[in-house]
Amino acid sequence: MFYLLKSNKAFNRTSAHPADSAVRIAHHEDDLAALHYRNNARAVIFKRALPPAVIAELKNYEAPHNGKTQSYGPTVKIHTFRNTFHRSVNSPPALRNSPAIMADMAYVARVFYKAAGRKNFSKPYGLNMSQWLMDMDDPETKKKYFDALEPHIDGPFIDPRRLTCAYTEDPKGMGTGWFPGTFNRAETRNIGQEFLTSDNPQGVLEKYNHQTTDAGDLVFFHTELPDGFLCKDTYRLSLLHNSPKPPTNKVRLLVLLPT
Repeated sequence: MFYLLKSNKAFNRTSAHPADSAVRIAHHEDDLAALHYRNNARAVIFKRALPPAVIAELKNYEAPHNGKTQSYGPTVKIHTFRNTFHRSVNSPPALRNSPAIMADMAYVARVFYKAAGRKNFSKPYGLNMSQWLMDMDDPETKKKYFDALEPHIDGPFIDPRRLTCAYTEDPKGMGTGWFPGTFNRAETRNIGQEFLTSDNPQGVLEKYNHQTTDAGDLVFFHTELPDGFLCKDTYRLSLLHNSPKPPTNKVRLLVLLPT
């Protein structure tokens, strides 16, 4: 009952996104908890600017140019409810030299686990991170990695909540893209294929009223539930989303946190 009241108050403090009233705009990090209130929200977005120290480190982030996206993990070890964190042996060298970025990732994790209502950190060994550094206009790179930008719904997961936060030198539109409304499994599959096979993939995004968030924004959203679990229409609350085309030859980091 306490958590229901808390999420209700959080929901009432949010604003409806103009494109989809089930996507809420939080005006404080604590109001990400609105995602829990009576299945009334598909996602909650908390808009924030990346700290200047993070932007400065991103400008000098020396990642190897290998024309691909690469996952690292665990990268940043943290204590969820304390202001403590340290790098992992698996951290890429550039991240080890970026204390402001690591501190911000630790902050994002603490916000997420508080919003998710978790008392314990489910990744005790640290956070996982994806590192993008490529030129998607290069034909060979596009051939290998363009499908990573496909619109999709995550899941199915029994605990279907996730949060994303991206990091780029130029934050505009480099967060998580998403689509207003509900989409069933067949519609999701068809939109993905339409995007991948089109000569004008940007036009496909616009056709479905594609929305963007910026790097630094926190996007807390529902994924797909297993069939028959909790609700008959497992896609009713799921957020159709995608990754943006990464900046050409500049790094984009992404932290994705599951509950």
